[in-house]
Amino acid sequence: MHVTRVELENIKSYERGDFSFERGTTAIVGENGAGKTTILEAIAWAIFDTLDYPKDDFLRRGAKKGSVRVTFEGADGRQYMAYRDTGQGYYVYDDALKMKVAEKKADVKKFLDQCLGIEPGTELKALFRSAIGVPQGLFTTEFLLSPTDRKKAFDRLLKVEEYRESAERLRDTANLINERTVEARVRISGAESQLARYDEITDEHKTALARVGELDQTLAELQLEAEARARAVSELDEAERRVAETRAVADRLEVEHASAGRRLADLQSDLAAARRAVERQRDAEADYRAHLDALDSLKLMEAERAERDRVRAEAVEAARMAAAAEADVRRIDEAFARASQARASLAELAPDVARQEELERERERLRDLLARARAARERLAQLERELEDLRGQHAELSRRVRASEGLEGAQARAENLESERTDVETRLSGVEKALAERKPLARQRRDLAAEIERLLKSITSLEREAREFEQSATAAARLPELEAHERALTHEAAALRAATERDEKTSEKAKGGVCPILHEPCKNLAEEGRTFEDYFAVQLKTNRAQLVVLEKEGARISGDVRAAREAEKALARSETTRARLAQERALLDERESTLARLDSQLAALAGADERLRDELRAELTGVHMAWKKAHEDALLYAEVEPLRAQLKGITDEGKRRKEEREELSAAASAEATLTQDIREAERALRELRDPRGRAAALRVEAEREAALQIEAQGARDVLQSLQKQKAAVDARLERFVELDAKWSQATAQRDRTIAAYREYLESASLAATLPARETEATAAEEKAAQSKLAAEAARREHESAVAVYDRERHGQERGALALARERAAATVAQAHAARDAETRLAAEIARLDEVRASLREEFLEKERLERMFEATDFIRDTLKKAGPLVTESYLYNISIEANQLFRDITGEGGRALKWSKDYDIVLEEGGHERPFANLSGGEQMVAALSVRLALLKQLSDIRVAFFDEPTVNMDAERRERLAQQIGLVRDFDQLFVISHDDTFEEAVDNVVAVTRGEAREVA
Repeated sequence: MHVTRVELENIKSYERGDFSFERGTTAIVGENGAGKTTILEAIAWAIFDTLDYPKDDFLRRGAKKGSVRVTFEGADGRQYMAYRDTGQGYYVYDDALKMKVAEKKADVKKFLDQCLGIEPGTELKALFRSAIGVPQGLFTTEFLLSPTDRKKAFDRLLKVEEYRESAERLRDTANLINERTVEARVRISGAESQLARYDEITDEHKTALARVGELDQTLAELQLEAEARARAVSELDEAERRVAETRAVADRLEVEHASAGRRLADLQSDLAAARRAVERQRDAEADYRAHLDALDSLKLMEAERAERDRVRAEAVEAARMAAAAEADVRRIDEAFARASQARASLAELAPDVARQEELERERERLRDLLARARAARERLAQLERELEDLRGQHAELSRRVRASEGLEGAQARAENLESERTDVETRLSGVEKALAERKPLARQRRDLAAEIERLLKSITSLEREAREFEQSATAAARLPELEAHERALTHEAAALRAATERDEKTSEKAKGGVCPILHEPCKNLAEEGRTFEDYFAVQLKTNRAQLVVLEKEGARISGDVRAAREAEKALARSETTRARLAQERALLDERESTLARLDSQLAALAGADERLRDELRAELTGVHMAWKKAHEDALLYAEVEPLRAQLKGITDEGKRRKEEREELSAAASAEATLTQDIREAERALRELRDPRGRAAALRVEAEREAALQIEAQGARDVLQSLQKQKAAVDARLERFVELDAKWSQATAQRDRTIAAYREYLESASLAATLPARETEATAAEEKAAQSKLAAEAARREHESAVAVYDRERHGQERGALALARERAAATVAQAHAARDAETRLAAEIARLDEVRASLREEFLEKERLERMFEATDFIRDTLKKAGPLVTESYLYNISIEANQLFRDITGEGGRALKWSKDYDIVLEEGGHERPFANLSGGEQMVAALSVRLALLKQLSDIRVAFFDEPTVNMDAERRERLAQQIGLVRDFDQLFVISHDDTFEEAVDNVVAVTRGEAREVA
């Protein structure tokens, strides 16, 4: 990873900030409060999702939204830009693709983990705080904590607890699988108990089918009887309907006869009124004609009045247009005078306009020369910076050439050390393999011993539970007998309830001694001195008493059935308990045999020597460090020739830039003179007061003189024409002088004859109906006579229909039909009940068939769960063994890397750095070990630096680290020494050191100075 640019907008003290960074070691320097740490916080927030306070506090005071852009090179070598703002914006942009490759926090985090090569499972925030960007003042603090606190600080980062937690989570999974296995066994037991009644239910179903057939046959016979009765009733219904219809027709025709009489009387009255209207119309006809003549005269004069109004309007418009024409003539004369005056003024301004144009041309020429001088000055400053950069590069390359020239022979040393390291690694591998085999075997033996103890306790508990379940077997054996008895009681009680309801309905119908079937008094019971009410009351009392006895017996049997079913469930659990007991005993035997095998394996590995392993590790570390140093020296020596060629190219480029600088110096020196000349030209232009602008306005005014003269003559011609038009319109108005008198005379005649006119119109409409009304009256007389004859015929037909219909027989047939239908309905109800019973039994048989099919699935599910439990138990055991080994491997590799970094920084090969299992840093020197707390301040800083960088290299591909004020509370000598040591760190793309003094400026590759929200590159 390589951070190339950081851009800030409205972040803390920065309104805008833009920082570019190169590879190597960079010092960010500036006074306190200048915003140095803000740069680190911006990178941490955008790339590593880490901010130690609310993002609102990260926002510049008074701003609504702040944003951070961090451009970096990922592990794949591509350039990306991470954007994040104080709102909801968060994405990663690929500059090559010109698109966003990740948006929203979850997707951005996933993309950055992959792009930065972070090992799966590593917590990014913890990695940043412990290795990449340790907070200010905490660089050595965590290593000075107690062992317990150090464990809390580093366990999560190294994922120590993940394996144990995973194994513990699988314990819940194993328990769940075991519970589901028990549930499957319970379901199997329940299904088997349900299938015990399968044959009995099948027999009941056959009986129900036979009963349905019998009832269907009885129902068919009853339906035939009901159909015969229905036909007889239908015939009598038809006779009854005929009587009703004929009576209705006779009544309707009598009503029509009466209506025809009333209609005849009304028409005769209307005929008399029409004859009177003819007489009134004849009397008013003369005045009616005079009124029409007056209306015609008024209509003709109305057109003349409209013509007079139009002529008056034309006269008014002609007067208005003549006045407007006189105003136009005056306006044009005034404009012509102003144009003549403007032409005279133009000649006076001509010399000033020429002077203005000359000054403007000179000013533009001077501005062009000034722009060239300023461009030369800017290019000259840029050349100075480029020359300074070239001088720095020349010095650095010269130093690297001298350093590389002294490394001849490093390749041969590296090859010898490589062979020696391979030999030590082979011996160490054999010893570690033996020790690695012994440790997990010992842990496995402890786990097995604890498991055997648990199994013994579980077996004791299960044996006690099995003895308790045996008492439930006797009660469960009576369940089939009790269920059969319960069904018999239920059927008998249902039959009694149906009989009771039927007797209650029949008794209600038999009130008054009437037979409910024949609908007449029963003579047989009367002879015995009884009634139907007495007969059904005795029968109802007997049935109700039997029903109470059956209900009490059914309640008692239901309680016994529930108790037997509970016993059956307990018996089913006892099967599960016995199965678990057998399983636990088998598992105990297997664990005891495994324990014996482990004891024999541990006895065979008892001779493994840990002291030899430590000696070989120390030897391997020393050889590896020496080989690494020799290998790096060989690589540096191989760069000598390319460095020399690069040095010569920089020298030639510097000569060319110096020549260009001398050429630009002369052009830049004329800037002050040109600026003064431009000011003089602009002052002269201001004194002229823009004569060209004034002349342009006068020229426009003068150019209108000829057009205005022509326009004035046209306006006078228009005025003369309008005056003539007004005189002609006044002459036309003289024709309408007598129009008002004629209008008044015609209006008086119209008002005098209006009453006669209305009388004539009102009588005309009624008089016109006289012929039609005479015809209608004649037709009404004929219709009244016909309706009288029809009413008499209908009455005779009704009397004939009444003679045919027998009302008493109709009632008897209806009663017989109702009784037949009631018996059929009772049979239908019995058939429905029988079918419901048959359907219920068929459904029960189908359900039991499904239970039988599901029983096979339950057996398969139980076997699958048992296999899953074995696999889960194996995985748990494997995770328990793997966790400590993985953690030990992490510590071993980090310790080797930290030791190499420590030797590279200090340059001392006689001391070895180790990071122990309790996360304590130990420095071995001269055969003695010194813990971290006993080291000097400088040694602690370098040791902590080495371990944190080794952590970063081990857990990710990130090769960037930040040191925020690492020299706090150090004296000048110690600060100088730490700066030199940080400058010696290799294998990292970038190291950033944030400091408020100049300690690091000489020891680093680049320096960025920050002053109150601004940055500039120093070297």
